[in-house]
Amino acid sequence: MQYKNILFLCTGNSCRSPMAEGLLKTRMKNKNVKVHSAGTHAFEGVGASENSIEVMLEDRIDIADHKARILNEDLMKEADLTFAMAPEHLDYVRYMYPKYYDKIYLLRRFGREKEQLDDDTVHDPIGGDKDRYRQCYKILKFEINRIAELLFEE
Repeated sequence: MQYKNILFLCTGNSCRSPMAEGLLKTRMKNKNVKVHSAGTHAFEGVGASENSIEVMLEDRIDIADHKARILNEDLMKEADLTFAMAPEHLDYVRYMYPKYYDKIYLLRRFGREKEQLDDDTVHDPIGGDKDRYRQCYKILKFEINRIAELLFEE
């Protein structure tokens, strides 16, 4: 299948999913792939967290214009694949949008269904110091590169 629309999902759409969106957008810059993010409990229009912006800029990725969006049915419908940061996001989609549940995966679990992982959650850095955001970014960068290779055969 050709994936043209990728959605990243977290809770507030201010830390993890905007960083993941920025990473994949940067990687897919010259490809015909739309990348979005949303939150299960986002405050519509709020910007990315300051630490997320600063940590991304350390790698020359600018997400300063990001505005949070609440997950809705249109976003789920349009997405070819949705990547959730944590199991509770899968539960939310299973409850709220069950007909799209076959298109959502845990980011760290995608393509590794048979592997044993110590932790399949990308933990929320909200409220943490910049080092906590850097650790989250490091995990996201690894996972985005991994799934880009799986999905787009780079």
